[in-house]
Amino acid sequence: MSKLIILQGGDDIKRQRNKQLFKWVAKLSKKKVIIIFPWTSDNEKKYEKVLERYFKNSGFREVLFVSRKESRSKILEVLKKYDVLYLPGGDPEILYKTIKEKRLAKAIKDFRGIIIGNSAGAIILTKGQWEKNKFYKGLGLINMYIKVHFNPKKHDVGKSKRKTLYIKEYEWIAIRI
Repeated sequence: MSKLIILQGGDDIKRQRNKQLFKWVAKLSKKKVIIIFPWTSDNEKKYEKVLERYFKNSGFREVLFVSRKESRSKILEVLKKYDVLYLPGGDPEILYKTIKEKRLAKAIKDFRGIIIGNSAGAIILTKGQWEKNKFYKGLGLINMYIKVHFNPKKHDVGKSKRKTLYIKEYEWIAIRI
């Protein structure tokens, strides 16, 4: 299977604003299991119940949260076993740092299946995002920069000289690579 990358500009996970997207992804999944790396805050459990309800309501049989305490070998085993990986919103620096510390960048780049990045997760899948003179680094699976939570009334796309994807809140784009 080739890789399908879905970048979300942001989502209201409590209101399940992108439920149709996840129903589609669940239909594409052979195993109907979604892996979540909840590494975008210091509290991994913060959105666990909300995300589990969201994804089960969308057609996933199982929602597998991978703790940052798991060994690298266990995480690699999980990535080989299933075909959907979700990188949530939150702090992109914490997510990037954890991926680098666990030496998982190559495993994510080599993952065969569907990778969904919501907000911070989307930043990680691209080259990164500039925000108020601060750069949030990504892994570069998509060879462009990104602006998540894009608002055309607040953000001037004409200023950027970089190849950038602009994705509005609650919207997404799918890229087959």
